Parts: sequence; structure tokens; C-alpha cells
Amino acid sequence: MNDGGIESNGDGIKSNKGGVKLNDGVIKLNGDGITLNGGVIKSNDGGIKLNGDVIKLNGEVIKLHDGFITLNGGVIKPNGEVIKLNGGVIKLNGDGIILNDGGV
Repeated sequence: MNDGGIESNGDGIKSNKGGVKLNDGVIKLNGDGITLNGGVIKSNDGGIKLNGDVIKLNGEVIKLHDGFITLNGGVIKPNGEVIKLNGGVIKLNGDGIILNDGGV
């Protein structure tokens, strides 16, 4: 095509190297869009990385900016505050609430 597009007769796009590269970084499928400008979407390892933030579904890790949420480790940390569920510790602004040993 003159505009640099790719047309297929129903066979899709195939590559021996297994990769497709586009200069504008946009892949659209049936109106849904995936934009990769330094961000990465991975499905084989169950992880999604967007703009440096990390969301892992199978690994149960969600990282957003500087705060992070970890489910397997039982830690939720928003804005420097820490909530630990497995360890039974809730800390808010330096104050502690300890549940497992009965102390508050």
C-alpha cells in the first residue's frame, strides 16, 4: 500500500522472528488499542507494565508510582504508610496497631 499499511487476506501477520514493530507504536484490534511507547504489556508471565508501574496478576503484585501493594507478602503501602496483613501489623503515620499478639 502507498500509505505504508499492511493488508491481509485473512492470514494475519506472520513473522519468523515472532515480532511486529510499528513506528507509531500503536496496535489496534477491533477498536481496542494497545500503545507501547516504552511501556510493555506481557501476558506469558502474567504481568502488565505501563509507564514504569507494574501490575502482575498471577504473581499478585501491584505497583503504582512510589506506593505499592503486595498481596503475597501481605503488605499494602500507600503514600509511605504501611499496612501488613500477614504479620498482623497496621502502621499509620508511625503509630502502630498490632493484632496478632493482642496489643493495640
